[in-house]
Amino acid sequence: MPATREAEFLRRLNDTLELQARAIGQALHDDVSQLLVAAHLALSEAARDLPPDARDRVLDARRHVAGIEEHLRQLAHELRPRILDELGMVPALEFLARGFEARRAIRTTVTATGYRPLPPAIETTVYRVTQEGLTNIGRHARATRASIRVEVTPRELRCRIRDNGIGFDAAAVAAPTGQPSLGLIGIRQRLDLLGGQLRIRTARGRGTDLMAIIPVEHHAHTPAPR
Repeated sequence: MPATREAEFLRRLNDTLELQARAIGQALHDDVSQLLVAAHLALSEAARDLPPDARDRVLDARRHVAGIEEHLRQLAHELRPRILDELGMVPALEFLARGFEARRAIRTTVTATGYRPLPPAIETTVYRVTQEGLTNIGRHARATRASIRVEVTPRELRCRIRDNGIGFDAAAVAAPTGQPSLGLIGIRQRLDLLGGQLRIRTARGRGTDLMAIIPVEHHAHTPAPR
């Protein structure tokens, strides 16, 4: 397949996947949430006429339902956060970091300089790259701290994701026998579609510094889809 046709195919595939993620996130947020609200009401109603011991067990089940509801709400936002469309990339990254920190107990900070509204394709890519980077940290790094730094200049956007974990052998991962589970292939493909690049600095025992660089000077801003 010629390079231009391959790039167009990947771009369309990426758009399709984003639409599917949005649809799934919407279903989790709306449909599943309504079912869980109904379960809350049913459990509350059932608990009223029960003896104390049985009532406590029902109320405990209701607390579990509340935990499931909160977890699904978080997943819905991460699949396609409304905040990304409504408030922009930086609040979406902060939301992502808070959810990651709560689940993994890894202190995570977000800083941004020079930010301005960018085309949806760029903001979504930065969100997805950060999401994958945090997933890798949570699964592999054994870190206690992580940071996300976004810097936007007239020429480019830089998104830097760092951790203080155990690091890894970047050369081995890049080799054909490397572990695709680290998600580096998917990150690079997303960046390639925008003419971007990925830089990784890591060593065993010294943490990982992942930087995504995306040119922005030739991208005119268009409103994000609502």
